[in-house]
Amino acid sequence: MYELTYKGKTIIKPSTLGLELKREDANKKTDFEWTEKNVNQSELDAKVNLFNGFAIKDAQTSTFDETWVPVWGEEKEIRNHYNELAVTLDQPQNNRYIIIRFRLFNDGLGFRYEFPQQPNLNYFIIKEEHSQFGMTGDHTAFWLPGDYDTQEYDYTQEYDRRSGGTAQKTHRHSVGEPQREGGCRHHAELHGGEGAQPTAPRQ
Repeated sequence: MYELTYKGKTIIKPSTLGLELKREDANKKTDFEWTEKNVNQSELDAKVNLFNGFAIKDAQTSTFDETWVPVWGEEKEIRNHYNELAVTLDQPQNNRYIIIRFRLFNDGLGFRYEFPQQPNLNYFIIKEEHSQFGMTGDHTAFWLPGDYDTQEYDYTQEYDRRSGGTAQKTHRHSVGEPQREGGCRHHAELHGGEGAQPTAPRQ
């Protein structure tokens, strides 16, 4: 869970985080030598879980500020200024960890999941995403579909009043191959301004 407050006012209500992986095939052979897997069913069931059973291992904060000049566009200069919170989450049951990196700008909050290279989180397919944005009012949402090959889509504008102000973005059939930085990325356009405080994920 995470939440965002600004000057004592809730901007994002407590919202879920997490991913669900596609279950591995216990009968599928692996490795270049075509060796048989030796994994029991309960271990395979547990490995799909990237949404609970975590403990905070580390939390690092930093600030970044730069101004860069685009090759073309409406703005002559663009300022990239944010405060960052990188939370390392350990999952003892599966002996693996992930990093959730939050970046807070004057006009928005973004976060992403990162999957550092490790033996127990090597190659995987993301089946479902459980990220939520628990908004506090009847806000308008702008979103685009998740696609492994491109992000060159027009934004969709909508608000589903049946959600009760909570927008959940789920990507189906997204393929994830571990990188040192990257993974599923979501950006919630908020107007928090300076002084907004993201709260680290809770168990």
